[in-house]
Amino acid sequence: DTIVAGESTTLHAITDSSLVVIWNPASEVSNQNDFNPSVSPDGTTTFVVSILDSVGCPKIDSITVYVLSNKCEEE
Repeated sequence: DTIVAGESTTLHAITDSSLVVIWNPASEVSNQNDFNPSVSPDGTTTFVVSILDSVGCPKIDSITVYVLSNKCEEE
């Protein structure tokens, strides 16, 4: 996803509430254990999500949020 500095976006993980979700870096998300946390990073940041299955085995994925310093004019 790409946002302009000062904006926020929502990250999306699974919606199975029986699983445990952990987002990192924790300081950059609205709730580290939320399936769909809001983020508003100051600079381009890669977020890593660990999803623990029913036996505690992690599945890991990541998403990078690119932050532009200013909004480009559309022509």
